[in-house]
Amino acid sequence: MTIEVEPRLIFELKTDNKQTSPRIASLKLSSISLECPHLSVSTHLGSVPHLTHDLVQRHLPQLTAFHLHLQDFYTASDRPPPFTHAPCDLHRYIGLSTGSHLLSMGARPPPPAQTSLRPNTDYSITIQPQFGTMQLHIDDFIHSSLARPPDLLFAMADHPYHPNPGTNRLVKSLDRSFRWLSNLTRSAEGKTHVFAELVGSTNPILVEAFSRELQMRPLDPDQSTPTGPTTPLSKLADHLAGYVYPLSALRASLPFDSILPLICLAFTPLPLHKPRIIHGPRGPLEILHLIRSTGVDLFIDEWTSEISSVGIALAFEFPPSPHSPSNAPIGWNLYDERFAQDFDKLTLPASAPPTKAYIHHLLHTHEMSAHVYLSLHNHAAMSNFLGSVRETLKAGPEAFEEAVENFEKAYSVPDSLECAAREAWRVVKTARGKGRQK
Repeated sequence: MTIEVEPRLIFELKTDNKQTSPRIASLKLSSISLECPHLSVSTHLGSVPHLTHDLVQRHLPQLTAFHLHLQDFYTASDRPPPFTHAPCDLHRYIGLSTGSHLLSMGARPPPPAQTSLRPNTDYSITIQPQFGTMQLHIDDFIHSSLARPPDLLFAMADHPYHPNPGTNRLVKSLDRSFRWLSNLTRSAEGKTHVFAELVGSTNPILVEAFSRELQMRPLDPDQSTPTGPTTPLSKLADHLAGYVYPLSALRASLPFDSILPLICLAFTPLPLHKPRIIHGPRGPLEILHLIRSTGVDLFIDEWTSEISSVGIALAFEFPPSPHSPSNAPIGWNLYDERFAQDFDKLTLPASAPPTKAYIHHLLHTHEMSAHVYLSLHNHAAMSNFLGSVRETLKAGPEAFEEAVENFEKAYSVPDSLECAAREAWRVVKTARGKGRQK
């Protein structure tokens, strides 16, 4: 038995694949069609950071998938989010079009390990709304998210905050996540497409066990759905539209190269015909490795907005030119004084892109428009990058592998780039931030 939702989500693989090899696919919902691998941009209250909807529609029409966090809409712990009683659907509430934009939503971004948030309980997780923190009960999550449902809904999951959680804590995490997923799936029947968040943290045995159990676990036969009793033969997997791996939840525990095998373990037991999503890749190098090693279809991208906020402009091409210098940085820190007299223009999706010197000036005067320009430039660069990746995949696995190897030789992502940019941003904010007259 498979739960049908209207409009129906159609995922079509266009390549013959092994479980974790690169793949080309399409994701269709009503009049929306995404060619995969694809990017979905993480938003705040439905808006791309630094950009208004009209700027996105005018200069970045290729951005058609957006991700929301339910926690952003909470203004008080004793009241549901305002959109739950809006006289329109969620798309229109945040100013987007139902037939043109794909909306996904989760409870919150996957929290990094070593966070100071209060521990999760058997029935709730800790979220960070607009002010302070609060406990989000599973019933409140289900009620709020289904009141005006998104196109894709990521189930609430229990991610431990400790970088090296013990086995007992991880087993509890799996039990809670299964129970919450079952509750959501029964309630969401016919309303939206549910995606399961994969858990298991750094324990490879439990990572694989969770994915395998997802395929065998029945939907609780003792409870019923709004349309009638659930049969004992109905499996939880039949009610899931796809799967999400929260990459950022493991970054404090393991380096990226050690996380890749865990993702492969998580994806291997899963069916090929359902989409796979990664939440939180950091840059094009990680995206290429994830496509090559794990067969990901959609990426929830927060990194592009983050680097735009600290003055970094991306500067790369894929596949790289044969004349590209080796080990070049993947972007420029435009706070750097060497750009003060650099009058080369950014390749913005606009008729009159600004020069690097002008952006440098705007950054040092703490002007908001600097981040608008950088966001337009960087989101266009990442969107074009994924388009080039899809074209290279169509040329065959050998062509893609060669392009990835050449990209690894041509570019690097030095930690010093982001560190220097963040420090420069902090210095300027201290000198010229709110309330300063300098």
